[in-house]
Amino acid sequence: MPFNDNEFDLIVSSLVLHNIKPFEKRKAALVNIARVQKQKGQLVIMDIGYETSKYVRILKELGYQNVNIVNAGYNGWWGTPMVPTFVITATK
Repeated sequence: MPFNDNEFDLIVSSLVLHNIKPFEKRKAALVNIARVQKQKGQLVIMDIGYETSKYVRILKELGYQNVNIVNAGYNGWWGTPMVPTFVITATK
């Protein structure tokens, strides 16, 4: 990403990361997100699929705290209940 390190207080990713394939490139995107986010910055990721639980581990490895993941429920379905949507929040 063409942004400076520690540039953003808040980063929101909505239904984007699952489109990055393979998963290793998604992990690289999370590393880049951590790079451009300021200390004590807030992160919100909304994404579909069960691989989102892997984001929690990666974010913790990147130094994020208060990492939480919740199922968005039927109001957060992106298509059908077969593809659940999850919301991850964290603080750097």
